[in-house]
Amino acid sequence: MKTIETLGQRLKTLRQEQGLPIDVLAYKARCSTRTLILVEQWNLPPRRRKTRERIAHALGVSYEALWGELEARGGASP
Repeated sequence: MKTIETLGQRLKTLRQEQGLPIDVLAYKARCSTRTLILVEQWNLPPRRRKTRERIAHALGVSYEALWGELEARGGASP
């Protein structure tokens, strides 16, 4: 049986695969540590698309690879 990965789990897995502590990713993405914790623990994505783009860029993945399902649901504002 395949486990469904949440947005928070995906972000945390990508971050850990690169060996990035959460505060280092926050610095690289120019966002707060709290923003990343809200995604990882509560699956609450940043409202601003620019913030989501910076997080994906800091992780070295495409925007769609990280946030694609969010956009498909229409769950965040531009």
